[in-house]
Amino acid sequence: MFKGMVRKPACMAQPRAPKSAPPKRWATKLTRRIVVRKGPHDWLLSLDDARLYILKHLQDASDPAPVEKAVDLLVHAAGTGRLADREAATAQMERALRGRGWL
Repeated sequence: MFKGMVRKPACMAQPRAPKSAPPKRWATKLTRRIVVRKGPHDWLLSLDDARLYILKHLQDASDPAPVEKAVDLLVHAAGTGRLADREAATAQMERALRGRGWL
């Protein structure tokens, strides 16, 4: 240690800021375009498009399990951005829409 410098004990050191979660990548594209032909018509191109579509049109689903699974996979894909995760989210979104008879 340098002369005259006093080292602070570990208990007096500044607390570290908690690590923040990685940013969500909602603008990331789905692995393929989903065209909703029946029900509320729309094109879903990105994770954000799918997220907003669920919020607007699929919250009152009679069978919420496929929609809830799609939400989980969309959030996970937005967090990782990996192709396999985006493919899983895209496929589940298609299943949720097919279950409503909208594809």
